[in-house]
Amino acid sequence: MTRSGRTVLVLGAQGVLGSVLAGVFTEEGWAVLRAGRRPEAGVRLVDLDRPETLHETLDGVDLVANPIPDERLIAERVVLERGSSLVNMSAVPAARGWQLKRETGPGSGLVLIHAGVVPGVTSLVAADLLRRHPDADELELAFTLSAGGTSGRGGAGLIHRYLTDARHHPTFRADLGPPLGTRTCFEVGAEERGWLSEDVLGEREVRLGVYFRERALQGLFRSLNALRLIAGTPRVTFVAGRGRVPAEATREPICEWVGVKRGGQRLAARAIHGHGDYRMTAASTVAFGQALLEVRSAEPSQTGVFAPEELFTLVQLQPAFERRGFQIAER
Repeated sequence: MTRSGRTVLVLGAQGVLGSVLAGVFTEEGWAVLRAGRRPEAGVRLVDLDRPETLHETLDGVDLVANPIPDERLIAERVVLERGSSLVNMSAVPAARGWQLKRETGPGSGLVLIHAGVVPGVTSLVAADLLRRHPDADELELAFTLSAGGTSGRGGAGLIHRYLTDARHHPTFRADLGPPLGTRTCFEVGAEERGWLSEDVLGEREVRLGVYFRERALQGLFRSLNALRLIAGTPRVTFVAGRGRVPAEATREPICEWVGVKRGGQRLAARAIHGHGDYRMTAASTVAFGQALLEVRSAEPSQTGVFAPEELFTLVQLQPAFERRGFQIAER
């Protein structure tokens, strides 16, 4: 029996984020089943193009962790049908997650979409700020990009798509505090609306931004943006060298920003500090996974598709995040 007494099936465990997830769940005392598409010792064969392979692997599994950016959300549909529980931290387009929620009929599974750090932890921080400042008419979110941090080709490709979908991006400033200071954030992904539910957002404007941890890269992309040349950045700039599974995930400082405004004036903001994007994504997934299973235990009739802010509050989960290395600071 493992320390947690629980078993997690990690999909995409042969990839970078999946490998990091499997390692962090193991560190936290879970029994970990690694799943992937390629035959390999110690890996369960699960190919989402053949959903029956996932059906066959769910016996005895308490939780499925899904880092695969599959816009069909096949794994989620299988889990909803089978009655298992799943956390998706792949940052699939927000519209796909909300579509799944609308389409979900009677079932016995429980699925948490838009989890991880961004979205996920940022979603709970944003919901808490908006609850405290209901008069806010604008929400800002920003997250860290790092050339030296652990990441896969899929994640790097997503950032490339965001940054090159326009010749010029509006910007906003985020005062992150030490060690990263004040940064200019490039607005991207307006269609995602921060991956937050409309019940939380209402009619508010949402500005989603990114910034580079490395100051030299930050300066380069600010120049490209000012010259309206950012759309010409080749994809290889982002994905070269990505995709190799590391022996250990990096621990570079990261900081995500959440702020609320009214009439252009900032009402409040928080900075979410941690070390290593993928490492913190995995840590938040464990926290969300444990909380999801507690919901299943306390309310067995609770089934369907939910975003973090629809099931949890920051007050509930902040202690679990902090035990795993997060620091959430007022700014």
